[in-house]
Amino acid sequence: MQKAAAKVPSETSQRVGETLSVTLPVRPRALVVGFVGIVVLCVIVSAGELIAKNIQIGMMQLAPALVGVLFVIVVVNQLLARFAPRWKLTPAELAVAFVLMIPAPMITSRGLMERWLPLLVGVNYYAPGNRWDVLFFPHIPPQLVPWDPAKGARQDVAVWFYERLPGGVALPYAQWVVPLLVWLILILAVYAAFFCMTVILRKHWVEGEKLSFPLVQQTDVLGEVDLGAMVVASGEGNDLEAQKAVINDLALAYNELLPQIPLWERYGNNPALNVRVEGFPPDGDPIYKNAVYGDNFVVMMILDGTLRPKSA
Repeated sequence: MQKAAAKVPSETSQRVGETLSVTLPVRPRALVVGFVGIVVLCVIVSAGELIAKNIQIGMMQLAPALVGVLFVIVVVNQLLARFAPRWKLTPAELAVAFVLMIPAPMITSRGLMERWLPLLVGVNYYAPGNRWDVLFFPHIPPQLVPWDPAKGARQDVAVWFYERLPGGVALPYAQWVVPLLVWLILILAVYAAFFCMTVILRKHWVEGEKLSFPLVQQTDVLGEVDLGAMVVASGEGNDLEAQKAVINDLALAYNELLPQIPLWERYGNNPALNVRVEGFPPDGDPIYKNAVYGDNFVVMMILDGTLRPKSA
């Protein structure tokens, strides 16, 4: 909350006035800005990650999309301070709007929507060749999916989800309403459980254990090091050799302070070795444009039968 100084007369002092700290209320406009920001973030992240699938702007705790929207709000707020001061948001109101917007890009991205929506139609779209219509469809309650389990694979709603809606065809909202509302009950229950767990564990974590890790540490290999300053220095300037030296020191300190057993090394997230499987299409195939963490091309090719165990 923002503090404001007000001058009030003093009856017990010879001074002209005394400073009194007053807390200004957070006005409803902060909630309006926050909720508008949520809608904007949902549209931006959905367009970038769920439709275009070529940019990840909602995947982190402090999502790039959130930073961009916050920057615009701050700029507009400064203009209001100059030309319409009564409409300017206080720092406390900006903080309220910011906190409201924090979960939006993560939920719109892989925190929920990127995983949830494909699951509702993927089993129908990828059923051919896997006999899922025989193995799974009879056990799927119709109210949990936007397609009819009794009508076979590759129904329009599933095909349109993955291959784009044909021109002139209206969005099939009616088919999605019931399954989304039914699943929303479970989703809200899970989020409520998370909030309850936070309330239960917060006091012990914050006031008891604290889980602090001072960034200034004493090491055998480098003496006293300031890890925070080293991290900043590792990305400053254009001197590549200087950055390498700092990163090397960080690695030495890390290996001493937080040792790891190198059981394996990950080179990438795109396995394409023809050791145990065969069927990978040539470079340039459109399947490789799929997002690595959503509709991964390896998973998709396993589902549709393109990838198969290598013949002896």
